[in-house]
Amino acid sequence: MIIGLTGLALSGKDQVAKHLQDKYGYRMLVFSDELKNEVEAKGLEMTKMNK
Repeated sequence: MIIGLTGLALSGKDQVAKHLQDKYGYRMLVFSDELKNEVEAKGLEMTKMNK
């Protein structure tokens, strides 16, 4: 099962994700972390434009 959490900054997304982790054992994936890993794997520089 995949659950996506979206919302404005400081709207509680991380708190909800933490609750789902603690109560149900779900794994949290931060999409921006995956993008950063991909940029680094391709040997590209992290800039404001591709951040």
